[in-house]
Amino acid sequence: MSHSLFIQLGMVVVAGIITVMYIMPTMEEIRTVQDKIAVYEKEIENVTSVNQKLQASVSQVQSVSPDNKQALDRYLPNQFDVVSVMKEINTILTGLNLEPTALEFTGGGSGESNNSNSEAVATSGSFDSATHALVPYTFTFSVDLEYDELKQLLSTIETNDYLLEINKLEVAPAEDDDLTATFEVSRYEIAQKAMEVISDEEFYEDEI
Repeated sequence: MSHSLFIQLGMVVVAGIITVMYIMPTMEEIRTVQDKIAVYEKEIENVTSVNQKLQASVSQVQSVSPDNKQALDRYLPNQFDVVSVMKEINTILTGLNLEPTALEFTGGGSGESNNSNSEAVATSGSFDSATHALVPYTFTFSVDLEYDELKQLLSTIETNDYLLEINKLEVAPAEDDDLTATFEVSRYEIAQKAMEVISDEEFYEDEI
C-alpha cells in the first residue's frame, strides 16, 4: 500500500516537473508566435489598404486626358522659360489693347524670394527647393490704363491659362485721367524635389 502511494506521489512529481519544464514554456512560445502572427496579419492589412489607396490614386492620374495634362504643364511647368513668360504677359496686355511701359524679370529660381503670399515660397532668405514644391520667378510690369481696363486686366490674369500670382499692385494717377498700374507677379515651376516624387510614383505605376 505504502509502496503504491510512493509510486503515485513520484508520478505526480514527475508530471509537475514535465509541466513546469516543458509544457509551460512550450505554451508560452505558442502564445508568443500567435501574438507575432496577429501583428503580422495587422501589418498586412495596413499595407494592403495603402496599396489600394495608391492604386486608386494612380488610376485617377491615368484617367486625366492628354489635353488636361498639357494644360497642367502650361499652368505649372517643370522647366521654366523666362522669355516665354514675358511674352505671355505681353500677350495678355496686347490682347486688351494695352501697351506695357515697363516689363522685366526681377528674380527667382533658387535665389532670394520676396513673395510672402504663398506657402510654397520661403518667406525669408533663399528659396530651398528641397523643402518647397514650387519654385517662384518674379516679374514686374507697368501699364497706363483706365479704371475699367484695370478691372478687365485683373480678371484676365485671374482666369489666364498660365498661373500668375499677383504679389503687389501699385496704382497712381497719370495724365488725362488715366492710371499707372505697376504689377509684381510670380510664375512658378515644379521643384526638382517634387519631380523626384512624381518619378517615384510613375515607377510604382509601372510596377503595378
